[in-house]
Amino acid sequence: MKINIRLTKPHALIALTLTLPGLLISCATRQPLVLGIIGPKSATERMTEGQGYLVVYSETEPVRLDKGLPYYIHTSYLVQKPDGIQVRWIPNHVGDMDEAPQLVPLAAGAYHIVAESADYGRVRVPVVIAPFQTTTVHLQGKGSWKPQAPPKQDSELVRLPDGEPIGWHEVSGN
Repeated sequence: MKINIRLTKPHALIALTLTLPGLLISCATRQPLVLGIIGPKSATERMTEGQGYLVVYSETEPVRLDKGLPYYIHTSYLVQKPDGIQVRWIPNHVGDMDEAPQLVPLAAGAYHIVAESADYGRVRVPVVIAPFQTTTVHLQGKGSWKPQAPPKQDSELVRLPDGEPIGWHEVSGN
């Protein structure tokens, strides 16, 4: 059975006018949530030379090998300069069974990471990398990270909008 539908020009124009905004909205990419800066407070004095490290506990996704138990690997993320130019793409795991995030060496400086968080989807986190120090970002979700030492002030922690801590404004040396 064949169905022919013929639209007159006014009906076609009305159909296009009604569907086009919905199509455009669905194609628009959602901008990532931007958070506070994670890294050393006084890094500007130390940022000119050297290499530091970045560890991002991004959202995890299950990978099953041969119908066995799943391995929860960390999702990949982008490292960008503050102006949005891409520096590196980080797979954030070595293989399909690697549940640890990668330790990434980076030149000292300011960067943005764009990563998946468990509770907020894609987030954009400004980070500062200082020589011989590791900046760590925790995006795995509710209660996945508890700061080991209580902060001197609440402002020393960077938090998601719901109050979940994801990192320190200041990091200790390696």
